[in-house]
Amino acid sequence: MPGRALCAYCDLGGEGVVYHDSDAKNNSSGSLHPADGTYLNQLHVGWVGPGEWFNMAVRVERSGVHASDLLYTSSAGGDIAFDVNGKRDWGPVTITST
Repeated sequence: MPGRALCAYCDLGGEGVVYHDSDAKNNSSGSLHPADGTYLNQLHVGWVGPGEWFNMAVRVERSGVHASDLLYTSSAGGDIAFDVNGKRDWGPVTITST
């Protein structure tokens, strides 16, 4: 059965544990786009810069091959990669500006 993992709901913890942010300001779901429930103001991960990252725990009930879709926008492009259990699984892949 398909599931959904929302990137805005990363693991519990703080800076350097479950995410790394180059500045202390929440530029995404914080002051610029308050999470008020409207379509354009949903919780999301944004304004990500080089070297920034976050962790998510996902419980997989059956072993096998699993597919993931990623919806993104980018004003400048960049690289994205996925690690599984601390090891590189996919990427880095360069994404283009949208």
